[in-house]
Amino acid sequence: MKESNTECVINGFTRFNDLARDYFPDATTTNSASRKFKAELLKYPSLLESLTEKDFDMSKEYLTPSQQETIVEYLGPPSIRIKIKTKEEI
Repeated sequence: MKESNTECVINGFTRFNDLARDYFPDATTTNSASRKFKAELLKYPSLLESLTEKDFDMSKEYLTPSQQETIVEYLGPPSIRIKIKTKEEI
């Protein structure tokens, strides 16, 4: 489990694909991000076990807040990248 001092807000159910994009923002497509995210989850048997106890199934479209919390506890919060515009771009 990764340790983090970063606070992560979970705001209800989220689509698996959306969370995958949050974890893999550089993926060229949503499907690519989902494949990478699934592969990442498979690296952690204890994470999958915890998720399975919470009725997780990779074929389901949505993740519950509890499932999201478990993922964040194991993987840490997803990276958020923000492009800052220069004065010339504004």
